[in-house]
Amino acid sequence: MPLVAARAGCDAKTVRRGLHRLNEQGLYGLGDRPGCGRKRRITRPNGRESSHR
Repeated sequence: MPLVAARAGCDAKTVRRGLHRLNEQGLYGLGDRPGCGRKRRITRPNGRESSHR
């Protein structure tokens, strides 16, 4: 795993999770999952971002 992670530029744990998803779900498991990433901030009508965190 460490060699694959180094070549991919990520952590070995990330490679391991991806490999498990590949084995469980096939190529479909490697795509983006719903809810991944940072949530969009709500903007106010005046264009300023909301201070909700």
